[in-house]
Amino acid sequence: MPLGSPIVNISSPWPAGSTPTYTCQIVDPYGVGIPASAFSSLTLSIVDTLSGAIINGASQVNILNTGRGMIDSSGNLTIVLETGDTSMSEAPGQAQIQRALVIDWTYQTTGSQPSFGTSRHQVNFILLALAGP
Repeated sequence: MPLGSPIVNISSPWPAGSTPTYTCQIVDPYGVGIPASAFSSLTLSIVDTLSGAIINGASQVNILNTGRGMIDSSGNLTIVLETGDTSMSEAPGQAQIQRALVIDWTYQTTGSQPSFGTSRHQVNFILLALAGP
């Protein structure tokens, strides 16, 4: 699904310590998917929305077809989180916490006068502590 809003809220919580996948399509202002080859940067930050703290060292981490991220020639982005990204170790005893994926990118636009476009997308999600040891 193409990004339509700069902020998205995921309705179903993710279990703490899991490795969930987030997918979207990055499109230009005309709704056309931006191919991986057009990006000069694509980064991910993971933030605790209450405190603003960076989680698991993920501050503007490169995800341009490396690490947690994969983007194809149609702008389809897949982000696979690591267990440290969804750990709730900094909030012992909490039943749930809210985090955000912040995705920033810069890409070369096409046309008679090529230039660079930049944008940002935020994905809010809830982490849920599951019962048990």
